[in-house]
Amino acid sequence: MKRLFFVILSSFLLTGSAHATLFDWQVIGDAGNTVNSNGFGRVDYEYKIGTYEVTNAQYATFLNAVAKSDSNGLYSTLMSSSTHGGITRSGSSGSYTYSVKAGYDQRPVTYVNWYDSARYVNWLQNGMQSVASTTESGAYVFIGQYDVQLVGGVTYRQPTADVFLPSADEWYKAAFYDPNTGVYFTYAIGDYTITTSEANYANSVGTTTAVGSYATPSPNDTFDQNGNVWEWNDTLYENSDGLAWRDVFGGGWSAAEKWLVNTETNGGNEFDPIEDNQTVGFRIASVLPFDNGGAPIPEPSTIILGLIAVTLAAMRKRK
Repeated sequence: MKRLFFVILSSFLLTGSAHATLFDWQVIGDAGNTVNSNGFGRVDYEYKIGTYEVTNAQYATFLNAVAKSDSNGLYSTLMSSSTHGGITRSGSSGSYTYSVKAGYDQRPVTYVNWYDSARYVNWLQNGMQSVASTTESGAYVFIGQYDVQLVGGVTYRQPTADVFLPSADEWYKAAFYDPNTGVYFTYAIGDYTITTSEANYANSVGTTTAVGSYATPSPNDTFDQNGNVWEWNDTLYENSDGLAWRDVFGGGWSAAEKWLVNTETNGGNEFDPIEDNQTVGFRIASVLPFDNGGAPIPEPSTIILGLIAVTLAAMRKRK
C-alpha cells in the first residue's frame, strides 16, 4: 500500500495538476453489490478507478522513462503516422525521445496493446523509475514480451498489486452501477438513453477527443466509459479458437451505440491482446490505501497543501 501512496504523490509532483494526472480517482464503494443482468459488476471490496482514460501526455512520460531502446515495443509508429495517434519519436535506439503532438496531450492514448497497458501499470506500481526493467513485474509478471505469469490459472493480476488494469467486474461497476440506488443504468452516463452530445461514439467526431470533454459522467463520476476509446481490462476471454483474448469495454469513437450498453454478454468486444488499434486505449484502477487506524490516506492535493503549510511555518520561525 505504501508503494501506491508514493506513486500517487510522485505523479502529482511531476505534473503539478490533479486533472492532468492519471491519479484523479473515483472511489467505488458498496462492496458486495449485486451483479448486472449479464453477470458482471459485483465487486466485494472498495477500490479506486481513474476518472479519465490514460492520455498521450501520461503515456509519453512513461515512454521517456523506460523506452530509450524500446525492446518491448511499447511505442507504435502508428502513434505518429496516424491522425488518431498522438505521440512522435525521435533519435535512435538507445537514445529515443518521445513528444506529444500539438493539441493531443489530453486525448486518450491509442495504438497501445494489452501488454503495453499492463507494463504501464507495472511502472506505476514500481514508483515510475527511469529503469526499463520496472515494467516487467508488479501487477503482472512478464516471462516474455507477449506472455505473463498466470495466477491461479485464471488471471494475470498478482495478489499484491496496488495499481492494475480493471477487471470486467471493476470496470462495469464503475461505469454503470449507482451505489446510492443499487441499480445499473443502461449507459455509462447515469441514464437509460444516450446521444452523441453526451459521448464520443458513432463516428460523430471522427477521432478521439480530450478526456472529460463530455460533461455527463457515470454514476461514479468517471468520464468517457462510453465512447472515445475502447478500454482494455484484465479479465481473460477465450474466443472460439480457444485463444486467450481480452475484452475491450465501452465503445470507441467509431463504435455503434449497441456497443455502449451494459447488457453485452461478453462485456464488450474481443481483441487480440497484441493488437495496436486506433480506437483502443485504457484506464487504470487501484486498491484503496488505508492507514493503520483504518482512515483513508489523504489525496495528493491535501498532502501537498499540508507540506506547504509546514514549510511556511518553519520559515516564519526562522525569522
